[in-house]
Amino acid sequence: MSYIPASPSSPHSSASCDSDSSPPSPSILTPCLPSSPRFPSPKYATTKGFPLLPPSHPLRTQLCSPHEQSPVSPLRTPKGHPIEPKSYPWSLPTKKPSLVLNPYTQDETTASRLVHLLRIPRRLRPFLLLAICLATFSFILVSRTISGSSHASVFSPMQEGDFAKRDVYVQQAFNDHAVPGKVGSASKEVKVEPFKFENVEQEFAALMSFVTATTSNVITHTDPALPLDPSLVLDFDPASPRARADLELVQSEINTLYPLVLFGKMRDPRYRKLKSLLSQVKISPPPLVIEVDQRRDQTVFIPTIARLLGTDDLPQITLQGKSLGSYEELVEMHTAGTLFSQIEATGAVEVKQLKKKSRGEREKERLENERVLGPAPVAAF
Repeated sequence: MSYIPASPSSPHSSASCDSDSSPPSPSILTPCLPSSPRFPSPKYATTKGFPLLPPSHPLRTQLCSPHEQSPVSPLRTPKGHPIEPKSYPWSLPTKKPSLVLNPYTQDETTASRLVHLLRIPRRLRPFLLLAICLATFSFILVSRTISGSSHASVFSPMQEGDFAKRDVYVQQAFNDHAVPGKVGSASKEVKVEPFKFENVEQEFAALMSFVTATTSNVITHTDPALPLDPSLVLDFDPASPRARADLELVQSEINTLYPLVLFGKMRDPRYRKLKSLLSQVKISPPPLVIEVDQRRDQTVFIPTIARLLGTDDLPQITLQGKSLGSYEELVEMHTAGTLFSQIEATGAVEVKQLKKKSRGEREKERLENERVLGPAPVAAF
């Protein structure tokens, strides 16, 4: 590679780029590169040409192209019109620079004097913060104390009057009881008779309402030979004036929702026989089945049912709180075909014959047999 003089008289100067024998002339030299129009790289540099020169070298101006030597052309539009930088709004300064005030200079202003006065030594800053906090808390405490004392001064006469009236009433009542012989001084006591069930049907309906309310309802240890306490099994206040009307409403509700109830022990074959007889037909509403030996309060529940039904023989079927008979009588009525007709005669229950047992009914019977025929739980002694 070599440098040849770039003169206008040599139109075929590019053709002689392959020759390295011609020495460089002192005129402006133009590098001949096959691939790059700029300066030669170290890869193409030779001993006969100029090496890469720094920009500060005096001969660098001779190696620069005319484009680099010419000044930068001004900005122009695509049509060639010059563009004035100050003709656009963004070229104008929109924000004036703010002067930075130095409080330590000689030219003091009002702001600088204030900053100088507010300068606090670093060692005194914690004590100043502590003093400010104490002053704030003391101000709040004093204000609350003043407001509390003003409220107390307003309400104290009212409270004293109320307590004085109470003391007068208590003293008067004490005097009335202490001097019973004085005419008109004795207090009149109004005796209210406790609420009681009028008949066995009401007590039975209240017991069924208590049992069906939640599965966790159990009767406390009471005497089964005595009538149940209404406040124990009723969900309303027996001392209210509407207690009697509420009890009648509970009785009618139980007779409508659960008119037919079956009592028995889970592993008793006679109970299972009656249960299978009732499952042969479709009864609406369905009968309520209570296995008395599976309840936690069986020691109180079984004697209570025996007292209400008038017999301790199990199983039993009741219709609106009345027993339909013993097990033998029920089997005889079913054999004669009068059991379901007698149940349906009251109008509280609707009985329909089943055409065929569905698969779900058979599965229920299988699960029931597994539950009944399983081992009995170990009794706690």
